[in-house]
Amino acid sequence: ANDERRRLKCRRENAMTITEWLQEGFEKAFPGVELPEIKAVPATDPKFGDYQCNDALKIAKKAGFRNPREAAQKVVECLSSEYKAEIAGPGFLNITITPEWLGSALDSLDSDSNCGIEQLGAGKKVVIDYSSPNAAKQMHIGHIRSTVIGNAIDRIYRALGYSVIADNHL
Repeated sequence: ANDERRRLKCRRENAMTITEWLQEGFEKAFPGVELPEIKAVPATDPKFGDYQCNDALKIAKKAGFRNPREAAQKVVECLSSEYKAEIAGPGFLNITITPEWLGSALDSLDSDSNCGIEQLGAGKKVVIDYSSPNAAKQMHIGHIRSTVIGNAIDRIYRALGYSVIADNHL
C-alpha cells in the first residue's frame, strides 16, 4: 500500500492533496505537538471558499494558545502557496483552490495515460462473464440491465489496470 501511495505521489509530480498540504502546515506550525487527523471538508457555502478546516480550534489549547485564531494564523503562515487559506471567525480555515493549482492538476491528469486512476490491478487478471443481447430474441429491459452492468464492471476493472477476460455470451 505504501509503494502504491509513493507511485501515485510521484505520478502527481509536485501536486499535493489538500489534506497533505494542511498536514504539512500543521506539522510545521506545531512541531512536537501530537496532532489529530487533519481534515478538510467541502465548504458549506461558496463564500467560505472551496474547503474548510476546523482543526486549529481543536489544537490551539494543546499547542499552548489561548486564542484559537492565533493558532490558525500560525498555521496559515506555515502553509505553502499551493492553495489559498484565510482565517474566519474564531479560527476556522477557509481554503480556496487557486487557478494555477487547478491548471497544474488538469495538466497532470491530461499527461497521465490513466487519468490519475491508481493501477491497483496491475499484473492481475479478472474474468467476467456477462450476457449480451441475443440477436435471435426480442430485447427487453432485463437484457439491457445485465449487459450494461457487465460492461460497466469490465470497464472499471480495465481502468484500474486489470487484465480483463470478458466472456460476453449470447
